[in-house]
Amino acid sequence: MTIDGLQILLDALRQRGYRVVGPTVRDQAIVYDDIASIAIALDGPTSRMAGIIVLIRRDDEALFG
Repeated sequence: MTIDGLQILLDALRQRGYRVVGPTVRDQAIVYDDIASIAIALDGPTSRMAGIIVLIRRDDEALFG
């Protein structure tokens, strides 16, 4: 599925009254919350345990990595 196709699916679900939840970033942590746009996932954050959990940018194109 393309990025545009995923956004169309997300929009269609929301228009039909579904709540769409996915990983988002809040307070330097990845949390699950309502999402309205796939653009949230395009930054591609991931977390790594290094004594503390820190967010780092991914260098691939994985969504929700």
